[in-house]
Amino acid sequence: MHDWRFSLGWITRSRHRVTPRAYAGFLLTWVSFSARAQRDLRAIAVLLREAFRHGQPSALELAVYAAVWCLPGGLRRRWSAALTR
Repeated sequence: MHDWRFSLGWITRSRHRVTPRAYAGFLLTWVSFSARAQRDLRAIAVLLREAFRHGQPSALELAVYAAVWCLPGGLRRRWSAALTR
């Protein structure tokens, strides 16, 4: 697993290549999963601020972000599995 800061740096440098919605979505889903796995709570504010500053997060992406940080891993996996059926 990559350090979440690596992914943040990559998408920040690539921001001009993606839409604001895609930028926010990447931050609030993939980068936040990495940060949560690394248990780096500093990422919570950093990623949310960046998503709103340079992106256009959707309600679904914000819900996923909240789930990543607020739900225990087992419950999050069951919730995800139920939604993908």
